[in-house]
Amino acid sequence: MKTCNKTLDALLKNVGRVEGVKGVNFNAKDGAIFRDSYIHQLKTPLFSKYIFPESKEEEINVVLEETILNSVSACKEVESKNIEVSAYYGSKGILFDLKDEGPGFNYKSTLARRSAMKLPQREKILARNLKNGGHGLYALMSFADKFRYSDKGNRLYFVFNLQKLKNKKD
Repeated sequence: MKTCNKTLDALLKNVGRVEGVKGVNFNAKDGAIFRDSYIHQLKTPLFSKYIFPESKEEEINVVLEETILNSVSACKEVESKNIEVSAYYGSKGILFDLKDEGPGFNYKSTLARRSAMKLPQREKILARNLKNGGHGLYALMSFADKFRYSDKGNRLYFVFNLQKLKNKKD
């Protein structure tokens, strides 16, 4: 699968042959209310095809929930509050592409600060029990196999490697 986006094309190589794409578009005003429904729509094709360890499913849930919440928050101050999330399902993994119309953020300095700190324990991230926020970024750093932000910081790509999972048909 080839797109017009170099970052997306580069990351799609990590998921192998793309077997399906699922996308949801929504308005940030409704995002917090319907977040679980949107996440369910994105995960259903993946979770119906593969057998997941409960821990991996929990990690994917946390990353999706926290990054979508961050997008909803980023759109509070802008007129257009559209958020798009696409999931590319491949033979070796899944790539999520999350884009909002918020102002973006300086992810480079935020990543540098977070990278210099010790990552919290897995249990604290999953319980969202962090004192100074940063749940989404910590979840990405801890659970996603790869992630990249757009230069503006309002688009995020993240990959989960699924090579070790068993296909339900096997």
